[in-house]
Amino acid sequence: MDLDDDDGFQIETTLSKPVFHDHRDIIENYEILKTTYKNKLKKITKFEIPSIIGFRAEQIANGSPVLVEVPKHMTKTLEIAEYEFKKGKTPFILKKRVGEEFEYWKLDDLSSPLM
Repeated sequence: MDLDDDDGFQIETTLSKPVFHDHRDIIENYEILKTTYKNKLKKITKFEIPSIIGFRAEQIANGSPVLVEVPKHMTKTLEIAEYEFKKGKTPFILKKRVGEEFEYWKLDDLSSPLM
């Protein structure tokens, strides 16, 4: 990033971490990002689980494909989303706040009490 000083001098500043502006950048550089994270506790909190399952149930209700083989007795989208979550097939990336920064984690890389 270049900043102009009042005298016309250019001041160049660099950031310690790369900045990603799009979800595609995060997906493409995910393995690199994982190595730079400070938070080594790889857990899904009990507060995140209902949000993940609820959001996935809404996606399934709106026509998103289900990523697991669903048993015949499961007809409700919430049950299907929970089953998909327990099988570890929910395709989400969580944005976790650590201090003043954010970390992006795939659900596959995090442990959960329900999995």
